[in-house]
Amino acid sequence: MAELVPEKMKEVRNFQKRIIKYRNYLFTFLYLPDVPPDNNASERAIRNIKVKQKVSGQFKTINGAQVYAIVRSITDTCVKNS
Repeated sequence: MAELVPEKMKEVRNFQKRIIKYRNYLFTFLYLPDVPPDNNASERAIRNIKVKQKVSGQFKTINGAQVYAIVRSITDTCVKNS
Protein backbone atom coordinates (compact mmCIF):
# COMPACT_ATOMS: atom_id res chain seq x y z
CA MET A 1 0.00 0.00 0.00
CA ALA A 2 2.92 2.33 0.57
CA GLU A 3 4.36 1.90 -2.92
CA LEU A 4 3.72 4.85 -5.24
CA VAL A 5 1.62 4.10 -8.30
CA PRO A 6 2.34 6.08 -11.50
CA GLU A 7 -0.14 8.87 -12.23
CA LYS A 8 -1.03 7.39 -15.61
CA MET A 9 -2.63 4.44 -13.76
CA LYS A 10 -5.56 6.47 -12.39
CA GLU A 11 -7.82 3.54 -11.61
CA VAL A 12 -5.10 1.78 -9.62
CA ARG A 13 -4.25 5.00 -7.76
CA ASN A 14 -7.92 5.53 -6.88
CA PHE A 15 -8.16 1.94 -5.67
CA GLN A 16 -5.01 2.37 -3.59
CA LYS A 17 -6.42 5.55 -2.01
CA ARG A 18 -9.66 3.77 -1.09
CA ILE A 19 -7.78 0.83 0.42
CA ILE A 20 -5.69 3.20 2.52
CA LYS A 21 -8.72 5.25 3.56
CA TYR A 22 -10.80 2.22 4.62
CA ARG A 23 -8.03 -0.14 5.78
CA ASN A 24 -9.29 -0.13 9.38
CA TYR A 25 -12.59 -1.53 8.15
CA LEU A 26 -11.27 -3.84 5.43
CA PHE A 27 -8.70 -5.63 7.55
CA THR A 28 -10.62 -5.96 10.81
CA PHE A 29 -10.37 -9.75 10.57
CA LEU A 30 -6.59 -9.50 11.00
CA TYR A 31 -6.98 -8.00 14.46
CA LEU A 32 -10.18 -9.60 15.75
CA PRO A 33 -10.22 -13.41 15.52
CA ASP A 34 -14.04 -13.61 15.76
CA VAL A 35 -14.49 -11.63 12.53
CA PRO A 36 -14.48 -13.90 9.45
CA PRO A 37 -12.32 -12.80 6.49
CA ASP A 38 -15.15 -13.40 4.00
CA ASN A 39 -18.88 -12.91 3.72
CA ASN A 40 -19.77 -16.51 2.90
CA ALA A 41 -22.28 -16.70 5.76
CA SER A 42 -24.18 -13.74 4.31
CA GLU A 43 -24.14 -15.23 0.84
CA ARG A 44 -25.41 -18.56 2.17
CA ALA A 45 -28.20 -16.75 4.05
CA ILE A 46 -29.63 -15.19 0.88
CA ARG A 47 -29.19 -18.32 -1.26
CA ASN A 48 -32.48 -19.84 -0.02
CA ILE A 49 -34.40 -16.75 -1.06
CA LYS A 50 -32.86 -16.77 -4.53
CA VAL A 51 -33.64 -20.47 -4.96
CA LYS A 52 -37.26 -19.88 -3.90
CA GLN A 53 -37.50 -16.97 -6.34
CA LYS A 54 -35.95 -19.03 -9.14
CA VAL A 55 -38.25 -22.04 -8.62
CA SER A 56 -41.51 -20.11 -8.28
CA GLY A 57 -40.59 -17.31 -10.66
CA GLN A 58 -41.43 -14.56 -8.22
CA PHE A 59 -43.44 -13.73 -5.15
CA LYS A 60 -47.09 -13.07 -5.99
CA THR A 61 -47.49 -10.18 -3.55
CA ILE A 62 -45.33 -7.87 -1.47
CA ASN A 63 -47.04 -9.24 1.64
CA GLY A 64 -46.15 -12.80 0.62
CA ALA A 65 -42.51 -11.84 0.14
CA GLN A 66 -42.44 -10.13 3.54
CA VAL A 67 -44.01 -13.12 5.29
CA TYR A 68 -41.55 -15.47 3.59
CA ALA A 69 -38.64 -13.23 4.67
CA ILE A 70 -39.84 -13.20 8.29
CA VAL A 71 -40.33 -16.96 8.45
CA ARG A 72 -36.98 -17.57 6.73
CA SER A 73 -35.24 -15.18 9.14
CA ILE A 74 -36.69 -16.93 12.19
CA THR A 75 -35.82 -20.36 10.79
CA ASP A 76 -32.24 -19.37 9.94
CA THR A 77 -31.76 -17.80 13.39
CA CYS A 78 -32.99 -20.98 15.09
CA VAL A 79 -30.67 -23.14 12.98
CA LYS A 80 -27.66 -20.89 13.72
CA ASN A 81 -28.41 -20.95 17.45
CA SER A 82 -29.03 -24.71 17.48
